[in-house]
Amino acid sequence: MKLKNPFPQEVRELWRDTHACQLCGENGEDHGGLELHHITGRDSRSVLNGTPLCKICHAQVGHTKEEEQYLYVKALARTASHGWILGEVDYQYLRDHDHLRLENNGYMWDWLLQK
Repeated sequence: MKLKNPFPQEVRELWRDTHACQLCGENGEDHGGLELHHITGRDSRSVLNGTPLCKICHAQVGHTKEEEQYLYVKALARTASHGWILGEVDYQYLRDHDHLRLENNGYMWDWLLQK
């Protein structure tokens, strides 16, 4: 999968071998390809702000709090499963987007921000 986006190369590479939209689960090939979506908008190049979506889902993104939280959890799980080490841009993203904090992940959120 080739991802065109202003994310840093290492962020694009993290998602490169994902062959399904993170919203509908469909193969991007059958839905116009996959694009690396900015979860909260183009306000950060953090790995936690990116997730692959098919073109159909990407066109319908509503940027609701619930949608952003859902995609953020998927991004966080992906980074953890690949041993990604969060950097300052990632910690700044967390500080700037407190609305992503879920009621059941408060402990993890606090731990992340202590780094």
